[in-house]
Amino acid sequence: MAVATTLDREQIASAKEESQRSVIWRRFRKHKLAVVGLGIIGTLTLLSLTAQLWTPYDPTVPGFNSGVQAFANPGYSNPSNGDIYIMGTDNIGRDVLSRLAYGGQISLSVGLLCTLLVAIIGTIVGAISGFFGGFVDTVLMRIVDLVLSLPFLPMLLALSIVLGPGYWTIVIILTAFGWPGTSRLVRGSVLSLRNLDFVEATRALGASNTRIITRHLLPNSLAPIIVDATLNVGGFIVAESSVSFLGFGISEPASSWGNILAGLEDVARQAPLQLIWPGLLIFLTVLSINFIGDALRDALDPRLKL
Repeated sequence: MAVATTLDREQIASAKEESQRSVIWRRFRKHKLAVVGLGIIGTLTLLSLTAQLWTPYDPTVPGFNSGVQAFANPGYSNPSNGDIYIMGTDNIGRDVLSRLAYGGQISLSVGLLCTLLVAIIGTIVGAISGFFGGFVDTVLMRIVDLVLSLPFLPMLLALSIVLGPGYWTIVIILTAFGWPGTSRLVRGSVLSLRNLDFVEATRALGASNTRIITRHLLPNSLAPIIVDATLNVGGFIVAESSVSFLGFGISEPASSWGNILAGLEDVARQAPLQLIWPGLLIFLTVLSINFIGDALRDALDPRLKL
């Protein structure tokens, strides 16, 4: 009987979890723009990850040696060998399509990695601060205030000079300046939950502080954390593009959507079409992620009717 009861409980718990997931997915699907955005993000991510398999040319090799025209329009055909450049070429004859595909690997990975690191750091700091309160809360929140008060651009320039421009410099800088916002969000959520009856009951049963935080408080704070993380992805992609545009991010010959735009800064009138492609990808990515974030916020809100 005991075994049967245990199995029944596991089945009930599994059914509840499955039901909750289906409810969240049903709510999410009601946001048509979010579904479209999810498809766009999935397509861009897949194309970027498989760039080595389908891109026609090496994005780092100039095309001058093979007679490729600089700033060629989309559909340009190399007269020497008949190679076709679907999206044209850049200022030294490199294939724009290949550079955009490889650039997506960097831009999207920066956004996702920074979001993951910020969510981890911000969640840990916010949960500890909100749960323990008092002196711990005061110290951690003053550190948060200190980071938020630092001027972003001067600190960005200083750290770029010290660390040198590159992928990991971008990740370190954006993570260092991004976690305080998440920590405040988590702290507020934990503060609103820590004195509720279910937490007091868990504490009375002898649960440790770590168990209360990880098994009860954080799962109930998951909805705002997920929504915040979703919106952060778009923000970090824009930030990476801005930093690379200023020349302190991803350096040539590696490509990101930001430094592709930066390379066209002085020739905008000469090749206006080349500005459209990276700008359009950044726009679609950020817009899609914002739609997904809005839909997740509604889907994870238990106060909304099914």
